[in-house]
Amino acid sequence: MGKKSILDSIQHTIENCDNKASHLLTAVGIIFGFSIFSIEQIVTKQGIVRIAIGYVGALYLLTFLGSITLLVLVVYPRNKKRKDSSLDYNRHSEDLFVRLDDPNLESFIDTENTNAIIDQIKECTKIAHIKTILLKIASIIIVVFGLLLVSLVVLLFF
Repeated sequence: MGKKSILDSIQHTIENCDNKASHLLTAVGIIFGFSIFSIEQIVTKQGIVRIAIGYVGALYLLTFLGSITLLVLVVYPRNKKRKDSSLDYNRHSEDLFVRLDDPNLESFIDTENTNAIIDQIKECTKIAHIKTILLKIASIIIVVFGLLLVSLVVLLFF
């Protein structure tokens, strides 16, 4: 497997994480927006059902905030300040991909730039790994968010 295919694969993983996170962010926001309309029904409830709705509603709000925070962290690009500024993903990625598309790639790889390519692969791998972990955690929180929404709907019908 060549260095270009490795970088393409990692870049594809990063783009997939960003796309999934943006779709989930939109869906969670829409669902939360629609659930806000049921607040007026909570006022009519009394007794233990109202207390249960309060607790479930608080957990629902916390899971909403947690999932939104994690999904925004997946989508939002982070710029780290480093001592070595030569490895800046946003600045050098286009230049690197142009050089990787060069037909004389083998002669390019044999030069001192081999370490730059390897460093770029490592940096892209770190980015993809962090985004994947955040997306998995956000997905678990969204499942809890959905279960709490179902619980709220059931409690509203009592």
